[in-house]
Amino acid sequence: MGPLRTGATILLVLAVGIGLRANDWPEFRGPTGQGHADDADVALTWSETEHVAWKAPVPGLGWSSPVVAGGRLWVTTAMPEGAGSSLRLLAYDVATGENTRDVEVFGITEVNPLNPKNSLASPTAVLDPDGE
Repeated sequence: MGPLRTGATILLVLAVGIGLRANDWPEFRGPTGQGHADDADVALTWSETEHVAWKAPVPGLGWSSPVVAGGRLWVTTAMPEGAGSSLRLLAYDVATGENTRDVEVFGITEVNPLNPKNSLASPTAVLDPDGE
């Protein structure tokens, strides 16, 4: 799979690990900020088919880490909109991979040149205790 900044990104959710059996992961590096998961049965290897529960296209460009809460996996993306960009938050059902939310966080009318190794959607979302 190519980097997340490519146009037709595929989001992989592992059958064991993030989202399906683990506790909520509501922010970067998890609930304690240390990157530790309580689930001891996490896959250490995966491929296009091994340990994959579902795949879904993610429009736009983004580098954020996924966060999980309330049965949804959230990622950020930046989608071109005229001369600017729409910075969005996307939610996927952790069981099915169905896109359940597509929320514009804010729009940018003028985009300054970016580092080619980055996008406007670098920040990882932080979810409130209700998973929103």
